[in-house]
Amino acid sequence: MAKFCSNCGKELNENADICLNCGVVFNGNDSRTTDVNNGKKKRMPGWAIALIIVSCLIPIIVFGLIIVLIFSIPDVSMDKAKEVHHRYKSEYEDNYIVVSEGTIGDTLNYNGLSFTLNRVESFDNIGDDTSIDGDEYIVFFLDIVNDSEEVKKISMINFEGTSDFDSDIPEVNISDSIDGVNSISFVKRLSAGDKISGYVAFEVEKDWTSYELIYHDLFDNTAISFSVINDKVNRA
Repeated sequence: MAKFCSNCGKELNENADICLNCGVVFNGNDSRTTDVNNGKKKRMPGWAIALIIVSCLIPIIVFGLIIVLIFSIPDVSMDKAKEVHHRYKSEYEDNYIVVSEGTIGDTLNYNGLSFTLNRVESFDNIGDDTSIDGDEYIVFFLDIVNDSEEVKKISMINFEGTSDFDSDIPEVNISDSIDGVNSISFVKRLSAGDKISGYVAFEVEKDWTSYELIYHDLFDNTAISFSVINDKVNRA
């Protein structure tokens, strides 16, 4: 019985393994044609499959590591810094040595920096921050110049506020600008000769009569201070 190639219809020799007309290889025991791989589809090598899987897993692993690191890194936020500072303050506050004192309009020098207190004002609210009933924000506007040859760092945690009415007044971490002046809430780096204008704010009960702004390095028992009087209360 004659055999024919199922691909091109060419008659084949009885024992032929390949169609000489179209080149299709087939099983000599029947007339069904196959491709050169005996009808089997080419499969992707195992190493290629493994590489694809690993490539898909790498972004997931990296993302997971980032999440773990975020939640495992110690809290270094401003609140944490304040907590450390307050703990330090409670231990060493009695040992502060005020080396220079002033008031509005004065310039005080401290560790290569000069501080000029331009003005002090009170506000019921600053931006979205609103003081609680019976309180107000007392805001110190300062010019700070680096007179040294070194880079200096300044932030809110270098300042303390103390009132005769309440000696435990919290700093206020406010980032809004006031009359174009920015807060010294976060760390400022001053190179040699640099100058910044900024403010520090505290929340205080409205019937305070005097207030003292203290600046010091975190691990130095010396300090400078600016004192102001609440004219509104003293005139009453």
